[in-house]
Formats: sequence, C-alpha cells, structure tokens
Amino acid sequence: MWRTCVYVLLYIFWNCDTVNQLYYCHLSTLPNGIASYEGRGDALSFSKLIDNFDASYDYVAHNDTVFTLLTNKDAPKYKLVRLNLEKVDSTIYIYSKERRNCFFDQFFLERSSICRYSCQAKMGVKIPMFIVARKGVSLDGCNHCLLFGYRGFKVSMTPHFSAARVVLANLRGGGEYGEEWYKGGTLSNKQNCFDDFIFADEYLVTAGYTQLHKLCIKG
Repeated sequence: MWRTCVYVLLYIFWNCDTVNQLYYCHLSTLPNGIASYEGRGDALSFSKLIDNFDASYDYVAHNDTVFTLLTNKDAPKYKLVRLNLEKVDSTIYIYSKERRNCFFDQFFLERSSICRYSCQAKMGVKIPMFIVARKGVSLDGCNHCLLFGYRGFKVSMTPHFSAARVVLANLRGGGEYGEEWYKGGTLSNKQNCFDDFIFADEYLVTAGYTQLHKLCIKG
C-alpha cells in the first residue's frame, strides 16, 4: 500500500508474477478524514484503477486526477502512461525506450562519485555495475570493498548511496533491462545470477579496486 497524501493506493499481486492490480482511495472523499478510521474495524473504500492481472503497474506521480504509471503492458522494456481517474478507460502514452539508456553514466557527489562500468560475463554478456568510491580513489588493490547483488522477482536495483552496499551489480534476473534480462536469470537460467556475481567480483580485483581478501559480498 502506498500513500500519496491525497490518495491511498492499494496494490494486489498475483503470486510472484510481475503483474498487479491497482486501486485507489481519495482521502478528501472521507467524511471525517482518515484520522476517523483509527481504532475502527471497517476498511477504507477503494475504487479500481487497474483490475486485471495482465501487466505490472507502478505509481510514479500524479497531478490532480491524472496519474503517471510505469508499466510493461505491451512494452517489455517498460513505458510511462497517464490515466485520468475521471476517465479510466482513456490512456495517454508518454514515453518508452530501452531502459538501459535511462541510467546516467556518472553521478558526482560532494566527496564521492558513482561510476557505471560493465564487466563481461559468459557468452559476451555485459553486466553493468555502479561503483561508489572516494573521488580520486587509488586503483592499487588496497581498498576494502563490499559488492552487493540481488536477483529475483524482477526487482530493479538502481544506483543510490547506502553504507550497506558500495558496489551494486545489476545481475540478470532483475527488471532493469526488460523481460529478456529478467528471464535470463530465472528458472533454468538461474545459474547466470551466480556466474554474473562471480564475474563482477573478478572485475573489481583485476581493475585494481580491491583484492580478494579485502572483498566482501552480500546478496
């Protein structure tokens, strides 16, 4: 469930598939506000926005009654659409392109940088990774390093600072690069997740970021 201050959104998922229904509750329609529901046993009244399990729908933003959603409906690499709550049957197409082009190659923070690199795995597949380090870090293998990777349920791992992850590897099985990338790390292809992780940590060593005895992994 997600609250947007004006609306409460209710997501309903089907097993572990990347499909969901989406309902909303307009808080301004509540006679005495949402605070009046505290301690009560009755539930909020929700209206349908998406009531089919045919694709993934994720809230991005809204302007009054017009909602912007990220979806893979007829778009394996995802697209942005707008739905008007007052005219739910009308969909406005906004934007769609390969998601691999949606990432910035480099972000600079005040004392550190986040750089995007790619290491080559089996069959020539390039595995993207984001490396967080001090600006001007020495590539002499003397740095401690924590590599994080998680692949499952089409979860997209996007770059952001966290003390719990210094290098983020976008292994196959995630949702960053569309349906093909996701299926490349599931079911009979699950081994690709582990192989990609191994190639990522080998890259960090050969590139001089760290050494094996200074490298930790988490995922």
